[in-house]
Amino acid sequence: MIRPALNRGEVVISERFTDSSLAYQGFASGNDPELVRQVNSFATGGLVPDLTFFLDLSAEEGWRRVLERSGAEDRMEAKGLSFQEKVRQGYLRLAAGEPERICLLNCSGRTKDELHQCIWELLMDRFPLLLVKN
Repeated sequence: MIRPALNRGEVVISERFTDSSLAYQGFASGNDPELVRQVNSFATGGLVPDLTFFLDLSAEEGWRRVLERSGAEDRMEAKGLSFQEKVRQGYLRLAAGEPERICLLNCSGRTKDELHQCIWELLMDRFPLLLVKN
């Protein structure tokens, strides 16, 4: 779905992509991150996002929000707080390694509206032509 859309000149926005695989299956699960990166590259034909937003929050705060949201855990959340901290540290390593692509946004104490505005401004700064209609 992604490559054909890009070939048509469309903008593609995805909730998660290969960075998630690296954070969860690589860094947090103890698998070789370089091997996970290679598998991702093969699976995506080498696609890498132009811009990624990492919404950072302490593992404790994220855990609290998950439980408030539904009281239920999904498969990854069921692995516990220490696993979630490893995921967060993996994302932080990725962000530190690619600061030109990965925008690290501190979510502590920020409302959804504040984060929305921040993301919109960063997106428009990076891709101002998105507002231009053909």
